[in-house]
Amino acid sequence: MFSTVITIVLTMIQLYLDYKHDVSIIHERLVHIELSNIDSLNGALWTVDEQAIKLQAEGILKLPDIAKVSIISPSQEIIFEQQDDETITSKKIINHYPLEFSYKNNTIPLGTLTITATLFNVYERLWLTFIIILATQGIKTFLVSTFIMLIVYRLITQYLIIISENTQSFNLYEKMNPLDVIKSNSVYFKNNEIQQLFQSVNQMQKDIINVYTELKLNEEMLSKSQHLSETASWYMNLETHSVYWSSSLFELLQRKGENLQLEDFYSYIPEVERKKLIDNIEKLEIDGEPASLKHSLLTKDGINLIVEHQVYKYRNLVDNTLYLLASINDISAHEYYQKELEYIANYDSLTHLPNRAMLHKHIKILIDAETSFVLSILDLDGFKEINNSIGHQSGDHLLQLIKPRLEKILGPHDVICRLGGDEFAFIIHRLGSIKKCFERIKQLRSAIKQPFEIDKIKVQIDGSFGLAQFPEQAQDSTTLLRFADVAMYNAKRNKEGFCLYNSNFDMHTPRRLSLINDLSHALDEQQFILNYQPKISLHDGKFDSVEALIRWKHPEYGMVFPDEFIPLVEISDIIHSLTPWIIEKSIKDTHILKKYNDKYMVAVNISTRNLQDVEFVYKVKNILDKLKCPASILQLEITESAIMSDPDTALKSVKSLVSMGVSISVDDFGTGYSSLSYLKNLPVSELKIDRSFVMNMDVNNNDLVIVRSTIDLAHNLGLKVVAEGIENENIIEKLKQLHCDKGQGYQIARPLTYENLMEWVKLNF
Repeated sequence: MFSTVITIVLTMIQLYLDYKHDVSIIHERLVHIELSNIDSLNGALWTVDEQAIKLQAEGILKLPDIAKVSIISPSQEIIFEQQDDETITSKKIINHYPLEFSYKNNTIPLGTLTITATLFNVYERLWLTFIIILATQGIKTFLVSTFIMLIVYRLITQYLIIISENTQSFNLYEKMNPLDVIKSNSVYFKNNEIQQLFQSVNQMQKDIINVYTELKLNEEMLSKSQHLSETASWYMNLETHSVYWSSSLFELLQRKGENLQLEDFYSYIPEVERKKLIDNIEKLEIDGEPASLKHSLLTKDGINLIVEHQVYKYRNLVDNTLYLLASINDISAHEYYQKELEYIANYDSLTHLPNRAMLHKHIKILIDAETSFVLSILDLDGFKEINNSIGHQSGDHLLQLIKPRLEKILGPHDVICRLGGDEFAFIIHRLGSIKKCFERIKQLRSAIKQPFEIDKIKVQIDGSFGLAQFPEQAQDSTTLLRFADVAMYNAKRNKEGFCLYNSNFDMHTPRRLSLINDLSHALDEQQFILNYQPKISLHDGKFDSVEALIRWKHPEYGMVFPDEFIPLVEISDIIHSLTPWIIEKSIKDTHILKKYNDKYMVAVNISTRNLQDVEFVYKVKNILDKLKCPASILQLEITESAIMSDPDTALKSVKSLVSMGVSISVDDFGTGYSSLSYLKNLPVSELKIDRSFVMNMDVNNNDLVIVRSTIDLAHNLGLKVVAEGIENENIIEKLKQLHCDKGQGYQIARPLTYENLMEWVKLNF
């Protein structure tokens, strides 16, 4: 066939070349006619020699392949026209030649010669050539094909027929003789391709028998393993829809191995789950994606199992048949233990309330839904005493009684959880305003305070509630819990019952943690500055002394005021170096003011930790010696809380400082609770009445009574009195009438920088 195609292609090329050659000859003939006949025709037309015109036209028509000649006058009259009707075809070449006569540089048109050449002879020759080639090629192809077919049959086809017959009669259960094509002493058939093919077929049949044997063995082992693993299976032929069920499936369903249809099997599955399984299987038949479903299976004996049902689509490569293969695994025990583990992980075993993990999940759901709510943490007050007095079992009973009592008060969407120990948490949906949430918390606290009866004993407890709001105060569950915890401890510490979170009493906000970290290098980087607030004598209005007040100019947060960073200083080690720095700098800055008052003093506040520092007294002495200043220039202000935290150590430190000549002033007097019993034993020289009593004494009689009593007490003990918080002239007049010694406050002067202090003193004194 290939050689035939090549021959035909070459023949077509030759025919095409012959065609081009014959056509070129016709074109050459037309050119010759133009060169040899046009001039004579022009002369005959000019002389109107009709005989000459006819002779020349007929002569042209007699030329080979010329089918028609016509001469048309300029007025479109036919001068001559003749054609060969037998040879003219639709395949033709038509040329037009203008006839004209030139006379004295003028060209006179005489007409148009039209010659039509036919391709009839050309096509006739080509067609004859094609028929001859086709006939000879066909004969050759037939002879070659017959020869090849005889050879192929003798050497190949007969053996392929043998292989085909052998394959068709192949039987897994009958032993067959192997194929063999070796002939007696034939070199050709020894190890040639046919012999190799026979050997391959023999080996393939042998392998099929081995694989089938192994498959049967594996099938038996699979059946046994399914029985041991409680895994059942079934498969369905998608063409015949016949279903095979494993024996393990009948055991799982607790029914005998009777005939079972797919619809019967579906009846063991609850309706909702059944529909979902059928939909998944139908989808599997379409797109081939495996179907997996966990569903219930109600056995014949009424036992409800949980099974994992997996169905796959499979094509048998032997017969190209599609099957559905399914495995059913009983996971009832696993599901039971899984649910038990989930319950243990999310619920408190004692009260059966959601635990901390579940609380986080509830909070996340509300946060994702952007639902406003209040998180509250409750810590029971007095619960430890119940455990210690009537036993932990009674304490557990009390915790179990908490749940039903509080659930009656909580709203339908509110959540109560037990965090551990005697701590509970509540998620309270916003009720329009935070005040309404407070009302619900009050109701919860009131319910907690109602007596509980445990083992015929009535016990009473209280609770401290801490609250944090979403989204106003925090945007994640961890921060909300921490804020609520901080608020709860603040409520417990202040015995307030409940408290809403406020960053002022949270020592662990990011800003405070940052400030604690920055304190360590703030002094070295000269970030601290001192302001000074003057004190005056109320007897004569003269300048008396100043109080040094520290400020922190933070590089990131700007000016940080003492109320924020002093508590951080008092819990860090920087206080041991910061207080001596304040003492030294304040004496250096204001020593020059002694010329305005020879009894001038600079007052510096010290903390509890300074009094407890055994080296503090020596540090003060070294500063005074270094500056060569008398100790009388320094006054140290201590608070009642500093005295009360460790009275013995405080008394020892104060006595050592006083023995050096340093004067001691009790700051914020009146805000403590138990200092009067120690006041008579402390060698102090001055009391400062807290500003909370002074600033409204001109309009509040109770404050006036307290200030009067404090002044009288101090004078009776031989102490001077300083009133701080003076904010108008009326208070100054009242204090003068009460014989208060000194005054300090915005009415006199605000805290001033060193430069502004110098100007203030010069201006006023």
